Amino acid sequence: MAMGLPIIASDLPYTRKILKEAGCGILVSPDKAKEYVDAAVYLLENPYKFKAFQESGFKVIESKYSWDNERKKLIELFNDLIKNTNKRVTNRE
Repeated sequence: MAMGLPIIASDLPYTRKILKEAGCGILVSPDKAKEYVDAAVYLLENPYKFKAFQESGFKVIESKYSWDNERKKLIELFNDLIKNTNKRVTNRE
């Protein structure tokens, strides 16, 4: 997404969640190579769809998966870990 390319990915729970939310690609059966090829050909033959997926991907990268958002999550995680560690140390004493 960050490279400005539509995504063609295996239809697995985690990738399905991300692509459905982002609206930036095509899901295919993980065990059917021809579906990957068909999806790529479809995108090459439909530049409007390619562009729509590209724009949707950029929007999601900027709004959800940007470093600013991820940094906040990481700081929260570290703060929670510190609090929980302090509680365990205090409870042992």
